[in-house]
Amino acid sequence: MGTLCYLLSSLTFFGPNLGLPFGYYGELNRTTAQIEAIDGVTITDLHVNYDVSVEEFTADVLVDGTFRTTIYIPDASLSERLRVVAEWEEDILPTYRE
Repeated sequence: MGTLCYLLSSLTFFGPNLGLPFGYYGELNRTTAQIEAIDGVTITDLHVNYDVSVEEFTADVLVDGTFRTTIYIPDASLSERLRVVAEWEEDILPTYRE
């Protein structure tokens, strides 16, 4: 089992994003899942740097099918990235719904 996890994490580190919750794309997948879980918010495009030393990215989103905006996700720990999304939902999103 450990060998299988190692091989899958190596594959996601060097290969395509397979949607796994671990490996290089794991934090990206978990962060985008939190964005997609916000009611009325749809990710329309991701701008990801595939250089493994640069892990910041932006997500272009559509709010309530009307407003387009971008969420900047810093190169930080997973908990910090999820905090950024939560703060965007709490502080910025309401301005698009007024």
